[in-house]
Amino acid sequence: MRESTERPVVKHSDRPSVPPHLWIDDPDLQPEAWFYLISKVVHSVKVAVLEAFFWIGEPLSKAELTRLFGDRQQFYLSRVGHHVDGLARCGILEVVTTRAIPGATETYYFFRHQV
Repeated sequence: MRESTERPVVKHSDRPSVPPHLWIDDPDLQPEAWFYLISKVVHSVKVAVLEAFFWIGEPLSKAELTRLFGDRQQFYLSRVGHHVDGLARCGILEVVTTRAIPGATETYYFFRHQV
């Protein structure tokens, strides 16, 4: 049994601390709190990649995704590729086909399971 119901807020020098009303085990946790928490752990490029696959509904390569996004400041090829690779490693995306292009092989990805 706990002596106190209060827990200390862990402070990180490079990140804001999570306020007590957003603690995961709080029985009064509101849906808005999840949006706050998710925005702190899920990268915006990863979300954009998933949304692109969902809305387009067909396999895409890393280069196609990069061209699709257009914003080369935020969505450059190595960043998009990093997040596609991470989604493939955790089983959300999978390689569905490859295509030989001059000097390289273009790999196409799509959802591992139907959405």
